[in-house]
Amino acid sequence: MIFDGYKIKIGEVVIGKKVVPIFVKGGEHNPPHVHVDVDKKFGLVEIKNGNLFRGNLTPKQLDVVSGWPKKNRKKAKEVWNSINPSLR
Repeated sequence: MIFDGYKIKIGEVVIGKKVVPIFVKGGEHNPPHVHVDVDKKFGLVEIKNGNLFRGNLTPKQLDVVSGWPKKNRKKAKEVWNSINPSLR
């Protein structure tokens, strides 16, 4: 994990030939989610189910990204709770 005081890189996925980081940010809002930015598109993906609830990822990008929170739910939720304690 990489922490810069505002966001924590907690993982990454490969989309095409790009390695795309997965972040959790502090000072957030519910529902608990991860952030991803790829090719001038972004997504906020729910930790509990991998659904896109905000953003403009393509279906192919979302297919790859949505699998990460599903496979890493415990880790993502622990990090979310640690930097967003008021939203537990």
